[in-house]
Amino acid sequence: MPSIQGQVDLILTNDDIELQIQDEVNIEKLTQQLNEQAEHLVGLYGYDIKLPQKASKSKKKNILHKKPKVHNIYLLEHILQQRDTKSLELYVKSVLDKLFPKDNQLNDHQLLHNLFGSYNAERYEYTIRCRPLSDDNKTFDFNVKYQEYDGHMGVQITWDFTYNKKSNKGDILSSDTFAHEILYALSESPFLRYAFTLHSESYSRYTEHNRNITLKLIDYHFATDLAVLKNEISGMAELVEDDGDLLPLEMTDSLLNYDGWGYLCKEVDGKIYNSYIMPDMDYELPKLYAEYFTHIYWYNK
Repeated sequence: MPSIQGQVDLILTNDDIELQIQDEVNIEKLTQQLNEQAEHLVGLYGYDIKLPQKASKSKKKNILHKKPKVHNIYLLEHILQQRDTKSLELYVKSVLDKLFPKDNQLNDHQLLHNLFGSYNAERYEYTIRCRPLSDDNKTFDFNVKYQEYDGHMGVQITWDFTYNKKSNKGDILSSDTFAHEILYALSESPFLRYAFTLHSESYSRYTEHNRNITLKLIDYHFATDLAVLKNEISGMAELVEDDGDLLPLEMTDSLLNYDGWGYLCKEVDGKIYNSYIMPDMDYELPKLYAEYFTHIYWYNK
């Protein structure tokens, strides 16, 4: 049966400047989203975002006489200063619910707007898609519990969901896509990356053809099962060329997924051997790939 499970440990920084940056980024992003379409905003715990009101003429006259602004203490700074473990759990849970909502958590208009976001939005700033759902409309909750890591505050996120058959709804993540996206989102989202670090033992697991695939984040936007990767590399065969183009890796910097796709290859003693590994060309090639492979066999669209 299809299943997903995993554990991600997020560690909160002790650095006041990094906390201030994260709080300011959160306020800026949420304010932009509120300004774009207020009725569709999916907010975050601890941030009561309101659009700035225009100052009246009388207020404008008094601007020069105002006292200097003092530094505001926002949510994440407060959490660290007060060791507020409950608020930390609620904040992280609200990020998870924003990025991976349940199918019934948002109405159709909210989901549509938050799936596409705005043209200048960062990745993992809006909803990715809804978390996996069974064909009988069952899904799961994230368990978010406070943990300490060598004196640092943090949370442990776990999930475990087994189902007979996946839903065929279009806005639902498949188990394998979710398993990758949860690791990418929790390490790259602008709502987390300035103040949180993903613990190296974090993992995400899913079943594929009755086999468990356990993903770990190896590099930026690169999660893989190292045992599976080892098998893929050991199964390489000599390249039989057809209508593709053999390109050295140093010539691929400008290629994107939009342009086509390709399989990573390695030159050994003047012969080219191809794998069936198709890298994500929208991101820099992971160090593990760049150091092992020498070419890509590329197909233009």
